[in-house]
Amino acid sequence: LTDAETATRAYLINGQDVYRQEYQEALVTLTAAQQGAFQLIADADPRRTVSVEAVRQRIADRMKALEEWMTTTERGQRTRAHILASSDRSRQAYVELRQEFDHVLDRAAAVQQSARLSLYDAMMLNRLALHALVLVAVMAFFMFMRQLRESDERKARESQVLEREIAVRTAELRELAGHLVS
Repeated sequence: LTDAETATRAYLINGQDVYRQEYQEALVTLTAAQQGAFQLIADADPRRTVSVEAVRQRIADRMKALEEWMTTTERGQRTRAHILASSDRSRQAYVELRQEFDHVLDRAAAVQQSARLSLYDAMMLNRLALHALVLVAVMAFFMFMRQLRESDERKARESQVLEREIAVRTAELRELAGHLVS
């Protein structure tokens, strides 16, 4: 917007077409920058609680004023164009535009801060859930290890019982074999 106004003022002063061209280029750049900025605000506020319409309207009003300066100059009414350009209305329009845009940015920042807090809360909840899951997994691992140890001890006892039975049976078989031999 400042580039467009600078080109307009230069055109008012000397009437060269190069400044008219710079004005047109500034309008194209302004439109792209405006769309980008408003899209960023919209992306930061998915619920669309922040309205940029007041800013959009103030920019449109300012562009209308600049266009009026240009057309007045092109019609040969330079004195009237200089009066329009030198009025205090121009400075006041920028002050109001800045205030409105600051207000929009403040509201967008508040929405973004709220989203950050929600994200932080969600991340904290996820961390707690992950810690609980790890704790449950560790407890399950220790219980599994205890069951394995108990199972190994039970198998060792059963193995000892079986070894004793085998020893008894072997002794009985030897005795029987000795009896048969005698």
